[in-house]
Amino acid sequence: MKGKKNARRSLDLKTLLWHSRNCDASDSRDRVYAFLGLAHKGYAIAPDYTTKNTVVHVLIETARRIIEHEKTLNILEHVYHGREKLGLFLPTWVPDWTTKEIDCDFKEYASLPTPHQERRLFDASKGLRIETEFRKDEANEANVDMKVKGVLVDILDELEGPVRGFEDLASFLTPGSQRIITSKSALLDDEVWVLHGASKPVLLRPEDDDTYGFLGEVIVFENDGTLSDVMFGRMIELADQGTAETRECWLV
Repeated sequence: MKGKKNARRSLDLKTLLWHSRNCDASDSRDRVYAFLGLAHKGYAIAPDYTTKNTVVHVLIETARRIIEHEKTLNILEHVYHGREKLGLFLPTWVPDWTTKEIDCDFKEYASLPTPHQERRLFDASKGLRIETEFRKDEANEANVDMKVKGVLVDILDELEGPVRGFEDLASFLTPGSQRIITSKSALLDDEVWVLHGASKPVLLRPEDDDTYGFLGEVIVFENDGTLSDVMFGRMIELADQGTAETRECWLV
């Protein structure tokens, strides 16, 4: 019994919250709090049903605790899964677990095998763990900004067109002749980064000198159609060699 109890406590909270999207709850905060007993105690989230602790506060604090406990940015892969209700009130890096699960073209596309290449797990940041810093958003004190480190890969320079069979995705080209597959909501001059702690490169939109909005994950191909080494840690290697720059910025 003790072993089973410990196993339950080691469950990934992100997986539990992903399942909570399809559960009914009269209080949206229960989509988080109802699953805490099954999650690892290291997340250190305590239920708080006071009026001032709104569901927006709960979602932000939950995302922060997940990142601090796991030392990765893998939570970002859940951000684009439905933002109809609270998306405008949340920082761009925080998932809205209160919305129903929706079909995600990017997730399906990223799982497809690539012709003539061995199947490998994406590891853009070479397994780097992160130490995060958070601050109150200067423009909106209800929100929280997150400091991240990463390497700029390139910018979106040309819209190539839609991705066949995936109506929510588009293909872009960079000045370096790489092909970027990402959300069709992306715009020219959006930036492709490899962030420490993220398994896939991400798309960021500059908002100020050192602040960015998170738009989603990307897949990087070379111009011959093969997966780029960027997907497997090349930018981190270049940064270690001193030929690429590691920078800090804030996700808002």
